[in-house]
Amino acid sequence: MQKSVQFPIKYPTPALTVFSIPKLGQVGISTQQATNKPELEVKTMDIKNWQTYARNGDDLAQLKIIFNKGSQQIVGAEVLSQDADQLVDYLSLLIQQHVSANDLQQQLFAYPSQASDLYGIWQSK
Repeated sequence: MQKSVQFPIKYPTPALTVFSIPKLGQVGISTQQATNKPELEVKTMDIKNWQTYARNGDDLAQLKIIFNKGSQQIVGAEVLSQDADQLVDYLSLLIQQHVSANDLQQQLFAYPSQASDLYGIWQSK
């Protein structure tokens, strides 16, 4: 009889969005979960001047981003904006792929696109 092999299930990090006006998105570790973890840093960013949000007149655009202090990788985010759904989708990819600031700087995104705004995450740190 063949022995069965079991593997743990590994679920991807879900990107969640409340489709309100403005939209509210969350991915990865929440700011509430990060508050008691000394290895994590929570940074609140006003992103209304980023290209996408300035072009759309999104004066409420805010991003709360959670970084691992050691690796400088994003582990979570909360977004309030007209385009929160799109930004949390991009951030979900960065989290899943363990992208660091240096890794992201090696990418070349179409400009001016919402993806090109991602450089602002680390430039404003």
